[in-house]
Amino acid sequence: GTSWVFHKKYNGRVVSNCHQAPPALFESRLLRVGDIVRMYVLLIQEVAAVNPGLEWIFTVSPVRHWKNGPQANQLSKATLLLAISELKEKFENIDYFPAYEIFMDDLRDYRFYADDMLHPGTQGIEYTWKKFTETYLSDQTMAIMRAVEELIRAKNHRPRNPGSAEHMDFKKNMCLKANSLAERHPYIDLSEFLDFFSDREA
Repeated sequence: GTSWVFHKKYNGRVVSNCHQAPPALFESRLLRVGDIVRMYVLLIQEVAAVNPGLEWIFTVSPVRHWKNGPQANQLSKATLLLAISELKEKFENIDYFPAYEIFMDDLRDYRFYADDMLHPGTQGIEYTWKKFTETYLSDQTMAIMRAVEELIRAKNHRPRNPGSAEHMDFKKNMCLKANSLAERHPYIDLSEFLDFFSDREA
């Protein structure tokens, strides 16, 4: 998301949480490309020792970090992009998904951002997610995802007449769909839906 980090003045250690300590105890700095590359090289090598077949997908967040101003935001994003480019040269199992570029070039309009004009809005998120799924997910995975999304929508649906014959038929139908999906893909935990649609929760 950003190359800017905060570190403690007295020992220089980078922190992930200030625990509400006074801001005067910290300084911010922009990581160098080499700093980021060195850290990720170590991480990738350590993970490869456990799972050598793992594929890595890097991306840069389109969220604007405006605290230090627009130029600092651009320097931060550019630093991340350069670091990822170097990592791709070092490792064959790294890919880059252009979430940042999608917002900067494809969408290129503030209507795709939330009201704060810094975070992506719903329409922009859905567009980027569609691009991601089309790039990385197989047709089978997409079909499974759509089936699970149908179960989620059905579970979140608020019936007008709970307990009616129509509603009970709806629940029975969804229970059959959940059971069928669970049988075909037993590695997916669908117990939440099976319990809900079969009234096993009660």
